[in-house]
Amino acid sequence: MCLVLYYKAMINIEATRVSMLTWAKEKGYYGYFMARPKATYPDINKVGKRTVGTPATAVVIDHQTDLIANFVEDYGHNIWFEDMLDELNRYTDENKTHFDMVAAMGMAELGDEELGSLVPTKVVK
Repeated sequence: MCLVLYYKAMINIEATRVSMLTWAKEKGYYGYFMARPKATYPDINKVGKRTVGTPATAVVIDHQTDLIANFVEDYGHNIWFEDMLDELNRYTDENKTHFDMVAAMGMAELGDEELGSLVPTKVVK
């Protein structure tokens, strides 16, 4: 949360992390969690109230994998963290539960896709 506060960032969290969301509500940090990305809904026209948490369904994971592949294709030469490169090289859909950094990267890419159309504005005090 310190990094989120410092960078004024938003968190895209997996829907099953209920205890983290409960903690955030109690501590007043719930507003830092982004609404469920529209790309994760089966029907974009039926997006309801603000739901927090991205489901880890097969369709969502496939979409994340595509986003990661696009990122690696475009910016892979900028990834210097060896553990990340190792996970990306060994990742398979059949064995996806053992790749935490790839899963986190997928959530970040979903969040980036959702927030990518927002235009930064200058904050006036």
